[in-house]
Amino acid sequence: MKECRNMEQPTIVNPKPHRLFGHLITRLRSSNVIIALLAGLLTIQVVQNQLIIRRATIHTSEETFIGEQLTLPTLLTIDGKSYSFPRDMHTRTLLIYFDTACQFCHRDVSLWKLLHHNAPLHGVIVVGVTRERDTEVVSRFVQAYQLPFPILMDPDRKLVGQLGTVGTPTKVLLAPDARVDFIWRGLTTQQSSDMALGALRMMFGIEPQQLPAASDIRS
Repeated sequence: MKECRNMEQPTIVNPKPHRLFGHLITRLRSSNVIIALLAGLLTIQVVQNQLIIRRATIHTSEETFIGEQLTLPTLLTIDGKSYSFPRDMHTRTLLIYFDTACQFCHRDVSLWKLLHHNAPLHGVIVVGVTRERDTEVVSRFVQAYQLPFPILMDPDRKLVGQLGTVGTPTKVLLAPDARVDFIWRGLTTQQSSDMALGALRMMFGIEPQQLPAASDIRS
């Protein structure tokens, strides 16, 4: 007869309650970290998408005006004299739309002067335009920064209003026939778009390193 042996039964060891609790807490902490990371990544993605949409909207707004022909009205300078834009077919015009209360305009002044300095070499004249009504305030701004180009008062937005809603500063390059060639919206820095920087280089010979860095502006 075969010997019958009892099979050894496996011993079941019940884990201690505090160990189970510790494992649970560790898993929960890991889950919270993962959730926090995912939430952070989602937030970054949302912000990036918003920036992309905003940039696309701005570019679309600019492109709708490229090629548009403006009517150039006769406006008054800060000295009260009538100013007529050139009508020859060899001179382009750069309009610099600004407001004396705009802090970005104050920071963009160095570029305006550089544009004016390089403009004759590229067949361009520079003209400043503001919708303000107080000529004394505008005159103080012009004197403080020694702006070397004509400043026109456009309180009724006869000129700038043709470009829709325009913030400050905005720089608009017009062809000799008053068609819009290019628009630079806002403060221009080394971190501006490749299109904006490329246009400055091509149309005025201004390199990005000649512009202020965005970090310098913020500080």
